[in-house]
Amino acid sequence: MSIYFIQAGENGPIKIGFTNGDGKTRMAQLQTGNNKKLKLLFIYTGGTVTEKELHWFHRYHRVRGEWFNNVPEIHAEIKSLKMKQSLESLFVPPYTTKEKKKIDKLSIEAWL
Repeated sequence: MSIYFIQAGENGPIKIGFTNGDGKTRMAQLQTGNNKKLKLLFIYTGGTVTEKELHWFHRYHRVRGEWFNNVPEIHAEIKSLKMKQSLESLFVPPYTTKEKKKIDKLSIEAWL
């Protein structure tokens, strides 16, 4: 499970999305329906709860759906998530897929 940040074109909007698969595979799927070259900016380990939080946090930059304006705040978010992911990899043991699903389910239940 991962959250991806994909940009359309050189300075185009950025999609913040979620996939159960690989972010690169998802980008290839999105490229089929997009006339601009897509660029994968970042893949972050996370679930739908985190994706919804990111959408809410950046709601004022929304273009449509999961696409957001290319603004410094989103690039700062990516930088922050990269740092967080790096730090987590130092201190948190890798989880199995089954454990990750359980953690994500608990996160969703906590939100409800």
